[in-house]
Amino acid sequence: MRTGKLFATRFYVNQNVVTGYSIPDFGPGYFIQPGVLEGTECDELLGQVAGTKRGRAGARHLMRNQAVAALAASEKLLALARRGLGDRAAPFRATLFEKTGAANWLVAWHQDTALPLASRFEQPGWGPWSQKEAILYAHAPASTLSRMVALRVHLDASTSDNGLLRVIPGSHTAGLLTDAQVLDYVRAHQETECPDARR
Repeated sequence: MRTGKLFATRFYVNQNVVTGYSIPDFGPGYFIQPGVLEGTECDELLGQVAGTKRGRAGARHLMRNQAVAALAASEKLLALARRGLGDRAAPFRATLFEKTGAANWLVAWHQDTALPLASRFEQPGWGPWSQKEAILYAHAPASTLSRMVALRVHLDASTSDNGLLRVIPGSHTAGLLTDAQVLDYVRAHQETECPDARR
């Protein structure tokens, strides 16, 4: 199996929107934008995070890394985030996912709902809470998730041979689902693969 390296950053906009796990007028809930970074830029970014402490899945909390934070705040990525969030989009989290033949794992169908937070609080819709690498996380309510987008930057090829991202178009309009509801939704809807074979 080929190495799969993926940099993912999340963007947030602080404004009031309708409740529901949906970005208004965001079509199928995803889009693919080829050629955002050149191959040399991907290699340089990998070099900048080479010394970062990694777990089995890669590295979390990479907004601490100057090169990653600069990329997340770059016009290249901000312009993409603004397509879903408008002009007030701001990056707040970055993660490197690194799958290899020696370190690989199955990712079941899911919704991304856990967010890193500076401190614990009690508010309806937030929780359960957990801690990862000394950072607090809580599952967020739909009203918060509807103000977020995730951007994925593939640092090497992502093909059906090495475990590419699969999405269910329109699933962002389904609301927050339990694990069982997610599986029911997947059975009832067609999945789409998101390849990137440029490298």
